[in-house]
Amino acid sequence: MITAVVFDMGGVVVRTPFEMLRRVERVCGAPDHSLDWRGPFDPDSDALWRRMQSGDITEREYWHRRAEEAAPYTGSPDIRNLFTIAFAEPTECVRPEAVAMLDFCQERGLRTAIHTNDMKDFNEPGWSDRVDFVQRVDAVVDGSITGVLKPDPRAYEFALEALGTDPAETLMIDDQPFNIEGAKGVGMQTCWLDVTDPAGSHVRARQLL
Repeated sequence: MITAVVFDMGGVVVRTPFEMLRRVERVCGAPDHSLDWRGPFDPDSDALWRRMQSGDITEREYWHRRAEEAAPYTGSPDIRNLFTIAFAEPTECVRPEAVAMLDFCQERGLRTAIHTNDMKDFNEPGWSDRVDFVQRVDAVVDGSITGVLKPDPRAYEFALEALGTDPAETLMIDDQPFNIEGAKGVGMQTCWLDVTDPAGSHVRARQLL
């Protein structure tokens, strides 16, 4: 029986940066599709994404490179600057499917947590205070603070300790396959979220409950 659900943040709770690029262009006055990295939405067109998926570079390295490419429009190569623009409005970036899933969990008395690698490092100070989803969960574990990133087994142990639950009774929802494998490695139940079909992915997660 699953007694707790752990949500990854980027891609699961909030939309991917790829889905927010039109907003970045609009805010920065950049030409349409001047920022056109596609990542999981078109891996064949994004060689850097494929390198990240194969483990040649880390996810942080991927986004640092992309922030540098966006700097002529955003005004800074700092990744936090890019994400601050992209995710400035929580109502635009939080997935409604994730909110419905959180409602579903809490109605059933399940414990809930967010387990992210980069929330503090990638977003402006105080950003999470404005995101209702973050305020509603029982625990938030951020690798920016713990210093241990998924898929390191210790990262998942931090989340399990924060919830006080057994891994076999805890469901991890994440959009990165390597993070899903890391969760499986410590005995957690898992649901990979396909960012090209978030609604269908959340339906599958509910079925596991």
